[in-house]
Amino acid sequence: MRILQTVISFIFIITGASRQENVQKEWDVNSPLQWRDFQAPARAPNKDLRVRASTFTGELYKYRRIGKDSADYKFKFTARSVMIRSKSWADPAYKTPELLQYE
Repeated sequence: MRILQTVISFIFIITGASRQENVQKEWDVNSPLQWRDFQAPARAPNKDLRVRASTFTGELYKYRRIGKDSADYKFKFTARSVMIRSKSWADPAYKTPELLQYE
C-alpha cells in the first residue's frame, strides 16, 4: 500500500510539473518566444485596435537564508521572469517576425 501511495504521489508531481510547463515559459536567451506560446484568444473587438499582441508576464522570486548563525542575516535571492501563455495573445493578421521579436 505504501508503494502504491508513493507511485501515485510521484505521478501527481510529474503531471503538475508538466501542466506548469504548458502554462508558463521562463525567459531564456536560448529559447526565444514562438507564436505558439501565445495561447489566449485574440483581444475583443472593442479594445484598442492598435495593439497587435500582448505578452502577459510575471516575476517569480525565491529567497533563502544562508548560514546557521542567528545573528548572520545573509540571504540568497533568485528571480525568474516568465510568460503566462494562457493570457498572452496575438492578432493572427499581424503575426510577423518583427512583431514576435518585439514581444
